[in-house]
Amino acid sequence: MPRTTALFAIAAFSVCAIPPFSGFASKWAIYQSLFQFATSTSLPLVRAVALIAIALLSAVGALSVGAFAKALGLASWAVHGRKLQLTPLTQAESVLIGQSILALSCIALGALPILIMPLLVP
Repeated sequence: MPRTTALFAIAAFSVCAIPPFSGFASKWAIYQSLFQFATSTSLPLVRAVALIAIALLSAVGALSVGAFAKALGLASWAVHGRKLQLTPLTQAESVLIGQSILALSCIALGALPILIMPLLVP
């Protein structure tokens, strides 16, 4: 279970947009576009809506950090003191391989977003 907990932590950091994970790269692109939109328009109402969207996105990020910190704490501490029924080794290995591939993609997309961004932007 320690490896599964570590992989869950990587996934939680990515969802919470902690650098250098993939969630940070995508949220940073959203922040940049909202800031650029807010500064490029001369209409006060449109600028206010963009700034409110930035504030809401920040609040959602803070709430997700709190929720996943609690979930990670519960997941890592819940296994202590209990007798777990482990699956056969081959099945557990295949699950860890799948989780590891997803965790590595979270790290790779966050650390090197420059490789993916040109494919997304026309």
